Amino acid sequence: LVSLLTGVGYDAYCVMGYAPKDVTMADQEQLICPILEEEERVRREEANRPKKVVEEALKYKIKPALKLESQFVA
Repeated sequence: LVSLLTGVGYDAYCVMGYAPKDVTMADQEQLICPILEEEERVRREEANRPKKVVEEALKYKIKPALKLESQFVA
């Protein structure tokens, strides 16, 4: 019966014994979102990583502008 109701679009589940209200209502407020947890871990790793911005800035430079003057007319 549960698989039939779930297939039709109802929020159906089977519980054997006692189930607290947060389980029956699918309340996940107290759980930490794994996506946010992963983003926080990445932020912490980036904060602890040594900065290579200075090395990259020296590696890539803007070329000086070309001198656009005729060398034939004085």
